[in-house]
Amino acid sequence: SIYIIYGDDPSNTLVVEEKLSGESNGDRLGLAIKNVGDTNGDGFDDILIGAPYADDESNNGGVVYLISTAELHNSTLVLSEQPRYTGSQEAEHAGHGLAKVGDTNFDGYQDMLIGSPDYDEIYSAEGAAYLLMGDSFGWEGTTSLDTASLKMIGENDNDKVGVFMNAIGDFNGDGNEDFALAAHNHDLAANNAGAVYGILGNQHTGVLYL
Repeated sequence: SIYIIYGDDPSNTLVVEEKLSGESNGDRLGLAIKNVGDTNGDGFDDILIGAPYADDESNNGGVVYLISTAELHNSTLVLSEQPRYTGSQEAEHAGHGLAKVGDTNFDGYQDMLIGSPDYDEIYSAEGAAYLLMGDSFGWEGTTSLDTASLKMIGENDNDKVGVFMNAIGDFNGDGNEDFALAAHNHDLAANNAGAVYGILGNQHTGVLYL
């Protein structure tokens, strides 16, 4: 479950204003939560909430809900009616990692990353991270992560890309925000030595093999 508590004078007793519960047994809603900024230009920040063991599109493929902060003030908010992104591969656990990456293509809208650390492509659990672009239309209903603007796939077996991701600002000064992905189990230098990949904004679409 997710408990929403409004900011207040720290001397006051904290009050839970809203509680959101997972839709099904074992969804593990709230394993990751991230404010990703205003993704559709409506003046309200949006929040991603991961349920990486949900079964919507595939068994344990995972679900990530996108909720406007404007909706958090709505006492009748229903989780099942919120826009969602779904992992298509069985047990990829989409939503285990979430990140705000800023405006990666300089269009004025905030973009976001969703991680699936147990995604399998060439190897086992090399992991994947999906870049979703903000736009003025927003989202409704269910969107498969297979439609993401960019899918980045780990380099080796058990790299687990998609757990740790973060914005790094405009690294090369071209006006597009850049970001980094970690593969904390990567073994190239030494056993589980790890690796970090820097990705330049507005440089890639489709599939990127790290």
